[in-house]
Amino acid sequence: MGAVRLRLVQRHALHRARGGRSRGGGAPVNVATSTPATIDRLVSLQAQRHPEGIAIRDGGANVTYRTLDRWAADVAGRLHDAGVRHHDRVAVMVPRSVELVTVLLGLLKAGAAYSVLDHRWPEARRDAVLARLGGPLVVGDGTPDGSGVGVSFPSGPRLTGPEHPADGLGADGRPAQIFLTSGSSGLPKAVVSPHGAMTRLVTGSEFAEFGPGHVTAVSSPVSWDAFGLELWAPLISGGSIAVNEAEVLDAAALRHLIGDRGCDTAWASGSLFNVLVEEDIGAFRGLRQLIIGGERLSPIHVRRFLGEYPDTALINGYGPVECTVFATTHRITPADCDRPEGIPIGRPVADTAVLVLAESGRPCAPGDVGEIHLGGPRLALGYLGDPQGTAERFAWRTVDGLRRRLYRTGDRGYWDENGVLIFVGRSDREVKIRGYRVAPEEIEREIASIPGVSSCVVVRVGDAGPDDGLLALYSTDDGRPREEPELRSELARSLPAHLLPDRFWHRTSWPLLHNGKLDRAALDAECRDIVEDGRGPSPSDPATSVEDLVRREFQRIVPGPFDARRSVFEQGVSSLHGIAACGRIGRATGRVVPFSVLVARPTVDGLAGWLGQAPERAADPASGHDDAKVPAELTPAQVGFLLSDELVAPETSLCLVGWYVGDLCADAFEAAVDDLVTRHPALAARYRWGERAEMDTSAPGSASTLETRRAADDDEAREIAYAALTRPLRPWDGEVLRATITPIGRAGRSLVGLAVHHVAWDGVAEQIAVSDLAAAYTARCAGRAPAFGGEAPSPSAVRHALTTRAASVDLETQRQWWRRELRDLPVLEIGRPAVTPAGPAERTDLDIPVDVVESCDRVAAATGATRFVVLLTGFAAAIATRTGADDFGVGLPVNRRGDDVLDRAVDCLIDVVCVRLRNPSWSPASAIAHANAAVTSALAAQDISLGEVVRMVNPERLTSSPLYQVMFTVDPHPTPRLDVSGHRSEPFAMPPPLTAFPLGCLLSPRDDGGYEARLTVRTDCLDTDDARRIGFSMTEWLRKAAADI
Repeated sequence: MGAVRLRLVQRHALHRARGGRSRGGGAPVNVATSTPATIDRLVSLQAQRHPEGIAIRDGGANVTYRTLDRWAADVAGRLHDAGVRHHDRVAVMVPRSVELVTVLLGLLKAGAAYSVLDHRWPEARRDAVLARLGGPLVVGDGTPDGSGVGVSFPSGPRLTGPEHPADGLGADGRPAQIFLTSGSSGLPKAVVSPHGAMTRLVTGSEFAEFGPGHVTAVSSPVSWDAFGLELWAPLISGGSIAVNEAEVLDAAALRHLIGDRGCDTAWASGSLFNVLVEEDIGAFRGLRQLIIGGERLSPIHVRRFLGEYPDTALINGYGPVECTVFATTHRITPADCDRPEGIPIGRPVADTAVLVLAESGRPCAPGDVGEIHLGGPRLALGYLGDPQGTAERFAWRTVDGLRRRLYRTGDRGYWDENGVLIFVGRSDREVKIRGYRVAPEEIEREIASIPGVSSCVVVRVGDAGPDDGLLALYSTDDGRPREEPELRSELARSLPAHLLPDRFWHRTSWPLLHNGKLDRAALDAECRDIVEDGRGPSPSDPATSVEDLVRREFQRIVPGPFDARRSVFEQGVSSLHGIAACGRIGRATGRVVPFSVLVARPTVDGLAGWLGQAPERAADPASGHDDAKVPAELTPAQVGFLLSDELVAPETSLCLVGWYVGDLCADAFEAAVDDLVTRHPALAARYRWGERAEMDTSAPGSASTLETRRAADDDEAREIAYAALTRPLRPWDGEVLRATITPIGRAGRSLVGLAVHHVAWDGVAEQIAVSDLAAAYTARCAGRAPAFGGEAPSPSAVRHALTTRAASVDLETQRQWWRRELRDLPVLEIGRPAVTPAGPAERTDLDIPVDVVESCDRVAAATGATRFVVLLTGFAAAIATRTGADDFGVGLPVNRRGDDVLDRAVDCLIDVVCVRLRNPSWSPASAIAHANAAVTSALAAQDISLGEVVRMVNPERLTSSPLYQVMFTVDPHPTPRLDVSGHRSEPFAMPPPLTAFPLGCLLSPRDDGGYEARLTVRTDCLDTDDARRIGFSMTEWLRKAAADI
């Protein structure tokens, strides 16, 4: 929306419904022990008690409680100056960010209540919500301190009187949050929640810990009440939050929040939880608490999680938004997964009465099913602007002689013999889809309003999970079906994405009862039969075609409308998402799907056609044998690292180093390193070459050692760590890993490092190993062995997966392409000639701002390329400007993963492809088009190892790299921090000692969406000033490309 504005649509005072505080009456109730207070007051108290405590972990710019409180007070003052008053309701449309946190706290300090709108909502829905709220709208421009908030009120009526008297409500009964949810009337319900609904939940309950020492991920949709829990529970309690600024909480975002922001607590809907468990269960590693719920849980997924993470508290939370987040909670145990009635929803939280009532209004006996009612001071004040709906759902009733205000949930359940609540189902049509509360009537009204549609019914199909969805059945005036894209486009004008049906089904007749009304039971049964028999369009159909399976997989990850006829890469699919999609499709079809196949056939029809001809996955011939006695053959890349070790020893070791505050337990850390080595055989194997290069795990080499030496100051600590970590490792003797701890005097901090030989290590292995090491250290500090959950893949299983992958592609066609492509490839003359295989290295870093990255995405969309290709073209153009070359090779690392076994292995599963770039100095559009074609072709032939390519092409070169002299890498993940329990690291850049290449460029993602460009130069060929000039030239080229295209 451009610059920040605060726009008044119509100004009213908040609706204030009567709210009772009755407890007891025979109903289970949890009574709070805290003093009622407002949210903002409790946050201010934390600022007074712990002013320098970290409130928001935001990468390198952490926000203390003192700073947050000051920023929010400034926002409150400016809002007040502009006319915002107590009891005003204010709509906010600011993306999930530090700025949003500041604005919301400022509004509460100003005495107003807020409602957060999703900026992705259609304009028609947004206008309807604003009309319902009747207050100003705040939008933001990304300033974290809220300084971008400007306020202007247009002329017009200003109604300040309350719609209802306060009736003696205390401060915690004042409206705080307004949540929007689907409504059967066709308009969203606006649920007004008081301060006490949140503060009493947090200060009086013990279902989770949010206080000091805990970091909670803030990742829910901003309009949900769960977002309020993630935000306010930690800030009220003195803990920290980490805001997920990505659109969704996927596995990559979760790993980032845990590994780089130190999160140990998170919330996820049941559907999202299922997806993460299926796609990357390792992403949860590092969490101490995970709260799930919002819909019925899947025992299969819960059981798998508990098996993997027995020490992580997994909590099921139940509660409608009318009771703000949770009414009951339950710590899940493995035994709960075997209960035929499903996983319990638990016992009441603080200041919440939970009653199960029969139709007569009397409490049900244990085991008897009735409707769940909620009471107590945590109830919402009502529905804004809907007195009839408020009276119907928030009714005063006499139960066991006590008159109380109760909310009818519409949920049915019963108490078991232990006083635990069991959920049975709904008494109306409301459903939960992927965590959202959906009233099908709202969708039906919108579909029926489309010209030509005569009637419509929306039903739920499938079980909770990634494919759970809505099926819209409709009939038309002329009896002919409408095009599904046309229907979807029409609905997208008024409904948000979560209310759009997943499938449409045209009908010419409907099942009816004898009285002429729709027979919904028959219709539901018919839909179920169609789903099970594979005759209908359900997204959860297990018998769906291969084309549908591939289409559905990419519809999940394409950011926006999906066109099955276009390349998935042109629609925003990154290589990381593509590799993961290949793995999931392979598991679903029983085939190995190399990423090179997707690159060569990037459309739904192309990949589905290949799958129709691909052989089924072969069984592992080593299964059932003792893998430890079977040496595993090394990959060509591993052989290369071993052979180069004699020439460039320090370069073949990769280091993770970080500063730690506090005293680390050296014994526990050493035990954790030993646990890591024991778990992953590649870290203790002997690596040999001769007639056959192999990894021998039958007689592990020397155990990993922890070197500990105290330093007087930071400089000495760096020298000690540098000397220890760059000392050559001896993988042929089994010395693959070395760890160091360097305490610094009495400063209470240490420099900790880990060096691993590249023969057993790559970027994915680094992510896995760091997570395992943190889990092992936590367990050892507690005096127990770690429970990783499941065995790591054996070396023979990894080699079998690689062999199967190679057998599924046409290697001879790839070989022929490489011979043609690299014939007569010129040498890139960059800097001074190299006279030795390796030379001294230095690193210089530059920032690529987020606005440049965003412009790259726009250029990629306009040219049908990817962000990676645009960045690579900018780098190549900068090289061409520096050297005058118009034809040269660039080395691009590729990984050999994308398989369930390979994705879990700590091993070196990478190689390099040489991309030949011609005429990079052409106009940006032409250069990007040529680079896109070159990258696509090279990745489609990536299954041939670099070593074999070199032997085939046989270039006559004197350099250590006979095909390319520069390397370019875009890391999909930030460098993992070597964090362990109770200690958060601050990375220390270990300068590289030697390198074989004149120039290497690694783009590492930053938290704000930009990149850190790490330029490593071989100083006997180039100066660091040369590298910086190339980096600046690349950035300027990217800006120019955005302006020209």
